[in-house]
Amino acid sequence: MIIRIGHGHLEGWYAMGFTESQNIFIKNLYAAKQSHVNKLLGMNTSNMLVYEGTSDYKIVYPYDADVMVRTTAVNELKYFFNEATGIELDAVSDAGLVIDQKKYISIGNTALLRQSNLKNQQVVLGNSGVRVVTMDQNIFLFGDTQFGDLFAVY
Repeated sequence: MIIRIGHGHLEGWYAMGFTESQNIFIKNLYAAKQSHVNKLLGMNTSNMLVYEGTSDYKIVYPYDADVMVRTTAVNELKYFFNEATGIELDAVSDAGLVIDQKKYISIGNTALLRQSNLKNQQVVLGNSGVRVVTMDQNIFLFGDTQFGDLFAVY
């Protein structure tokens, strides 16, 4: 019998009564099968946040952000993303960035957010309200204040 244990990067497939090396073989066989099934089904994997243990996404924060956004929000997102997937995302300042074909997770009032015109929409969020918006292959996490920016990460 094969059972699935855990979640995120702690997840594992284990075959009852088999050796560790046999379990590794079974896990790799399942991963190869799943990859093949995704290709057969024509799944567009380029739009996935995580695929086969990797991610093309980078976290972007405003170059002039205060400590709450630049440090706390970024570190929290990196930590929880890693806990869920086993992947550590890179974080970069928005200085000089433009919306292009890259994949970003934008936190706060970044240059990318301003280029998207999402902030111009008249939505009143208050001191701690948040918006989480996907546009093309980018994810925007923001509020009207630094508290909203931080809360959007959660």
